[in-house]
Amino acid sequence: MKPMNTTETATTPLGKWACKDASFLVLCFLVGLLAGTAAFILKRLTAFISHIVTSGLTPEQIPWRFLWLPVAGIILAGLFQRYIVRRPLDHGTDRINNALRSRNYYLPQSTVFSPIIGASLTLGFGGSAGLEGPVAYASSAIGSSVGRFFHVPYQMVGVLVAIGGAAGIAGIFKSPMGGLFFALEVLLVQASAKNVVRLAVACITAGMTAFALSGFTHDIELRTIPDFNPQLLLWAVPVGIVCGFYSAYYSGLMAHITALFHKIRHPFAKWIIAGCSISVMVFSLPSLFGEGYQVVADILNGTGADALTFGSIMGKIKGMSPIIMLLIITAMVALLKSPASAATNDGGGVAGDFAPTIFAGAIVGFFLATVATTVLGFNVSVPAMVFMAMGGVMAGAVRAPLMAMFIVAESTGAYSLFLPLAITSAISFVIVWVLTLRTGRNAR
Repeated sequence: MKPMNTTETATTPLGKWACKDASFLVLCFLVGLLAGTAAFILKRLTAFISHIVTSGLTPEQIPWRFLWLPVAGIILAGLFQRYIVRRPLDHGTDRINNALRSRNYYLPQSTVFSPIIGASLTLGFGGSAGLEGPVAYASSAIGSSVGRFFHVPYQMVGVLVAIGGAAGIAGIFKSPMGGLFFALEVLLVQASAKNVVRLAVACITAGMTAFALSGFTHDIELRTIPDFNPQLLLWAVPVGIVCGFYSAYYSGLMAHITALFHKIRHPFAKWIIAGCSISVMVFSLPSLFGEGYQVVADILNGTGADALTFGSIMGKIKGMSPIIMLLIITAMVALLKSPASAATNDGGGVAGDFAPTIFAGAIVGFFLATVATTVLGFNVSVPAMVFMAMGGVMAGAVRAPLMAMFIVAESTGAYSLFLPLAITSAISFVIVWVLTLRTGRNAR
């Protein structure tokens, strides 16, 4: 469709109505409502597919089906993009940024639902990434469609595109403040008073809509929220340092693997290589399957050892100390999460980049906490260290510390640990920033 002329649009009665601040806030509310609903639908659809393909698995079984499930998911998602919607849907956040920078605010209306279908196939079959990128892209398309339907001036449609993306993040993480800071730190939306109010309306609506539709439950449920202990402020420093260097490793390896996949021109070859790579990693370490939120919840609730060794071939090796075995498996999961996520996102799948950093942070935190408590003999809260590392790795890998703090706090409800979380996130972000300057890599 030809872009609508701004002057012509503003002269229509409905265009004049939509330009008024109060009326525009109503549109922001509508976009938030639809984005929160889209996030809920994507979560449920992905969980439904995942439940079907993994039903019947037990800890004692070798998960042979994981050798073909991720391959099938990547191929199905690739075929869907290439032959049905006929446009790429990967890296939704980058596509939102490209639309805003190029002022191409009229997103294809099929984008309202196509990223949701592609992501549910990718993650439901075992792709090791997140759902936030696709739902943000779909929600930006919702904002674009709402603007077109109500004949909003063209420049204001761009505002709704950015607001829709932020609302999608707020809905998928059930984190209103996380969505707001996504717009400010990642989409680089101008932090004017009007924009902050508009973002707040949409993000609060999206987050609360998804929260209500899911039965007022968090995706990462904590049975007991750790109490704040001043000693955690001391632990936040070394945890932040480790998270900073790990985040640099995570981002650097992901960039390298992304470049390798971009060199593969034939789509079917790319899908097969990526799918087989993911399958081998997921088969060897089943905790890499999907988003991994259940694994994170198990770690925070004291059953992390069982979650990480579930179905793992390494876990069946006899004659090794359980603690040593657990540390080896945990370290391998942390090291392989980046290539697994890169293969999912750049090998033909439709997925997001943020949730994998939360998972990776939980794994790093659990490794540090296990070493501190069982090897070194320190008395420290394992859930608290895991919680801090979740924010630390996300802040460093995504380069968005405020977004990371609020997403981790709001998605778990553990606000009592916000101060050590903030310290860890800040230290990790600064370390990655310094390393980025020294190596000359792009900051994002």
